[in-house]
Amino acid sequence: MKKLIFILLVLPILVGTVFAETLATLTGIMKPESISIDDRQIYVMENKKFFIYSLQDFKLKKKFGKEGEGPQEFKGMAHLIPLADYLLINSAGKISYFTTNGDFIKEMKSPTGFTSSRFYPLDNGFVGRGSIQEQGILYGTINFFDEHLEKGKELYRMKSTLQPDGKIEMLKQPFLYKTYKNKVYVAGKPGFIIDILDHTGKLLLSIDQKYEKVKFTGDDEKKVRNALRLLYKQQYEELKHRLAFPGYYPEIGDFQVTDNKIYVFTWKVGNGSNEWFVYDLQGKLLKRLFVPLVFMMPLEPFPYTVNNGKLYQLIESEDAKWELK
Repeated sequence: MKKLIFILLVLPILVGTVFAETLATLTGIMKPESISIDDRQIYVMENKKFFIYSLQDFKLKKKFGKEGEGPQEFKGMAHLIPLADYLLINSAGKISYFTTNGDFIKEMKSPTGFTSSRFYPLDNGFVGRGSIQEQGILYGTINFFDEHLEKGKELYRMKSTLQPDGKIEMLKQPFLYKTYKNKVYVAGKPGFIIDILDHTGKLLLSIDQKYEKVKFTGDDEKKVRNALRLLYKQQYEELKHRLAFPGYYPEIGDFQVTDNKIYVFTWKVGNGSNEWFVYDLQGKLLKRLFVPLVFMMPLEPFPYTVNNGKLYQLIESEDAKWELK
């Protein structure tokens, strides 16, 4: 049985030359699903378990969590957000609070029993996902939620990728949102557009980047279908006729807001690297450059995050060692 190896790549992305730096070895993880980093620690999520590593010596400090419904258990798509004074973990039906050392504080269950959402703190409440169906069309929404997770004002809506007619729209423009310093950042419109709103939902400014879309070719579709067939054989055979692919990649693949900058990832590739745009919080373009990302399958890079001008990525290697780069 092949051993799984994960490498953490640290890529400085605010300089002209992009390179990978070997750091150390991470231990204990087998198939990580996400990575988050603050100024002191690395947080890795794997199968509802969370691993905390020191960012100074890269040693494992603590691990916690498992699948279930108890106070320190998680279901569905768990997601950790490191904040200044605590960790916020989203999972199906609740949000959980832990100290930055991984000690349990409290949890709060949703009054509506949501099964999948990602809540980001804002003012005295949160911003999160919702859904609504009108005239036979299903929409995903971005809403304000109060301190009790009661849904409030709708900020954005976008047609869902999965509709009652059965079609599954692949590579649809992502519905992305973050909060940072009591503001909301949303990629919720077609095109290379990121709106910045205040805590009341008032639009402050928009980043509207001129951008030439990247074609999604027949070869691209073939690679995606082959990967899905290999990884999810039974599900793929049941759903393959419902998959609908676009003629172009969406302009924005992902974005992150941290260290007073906005980092935007696109699907444009040059010399084996993916294009990134870096803006300040006033929407001024600071840098456009190409940064190497490693993909575990088409359209799906290995877990990555940005912190203090560096891109960190966990990567599976064919070697028989655990390396941290």
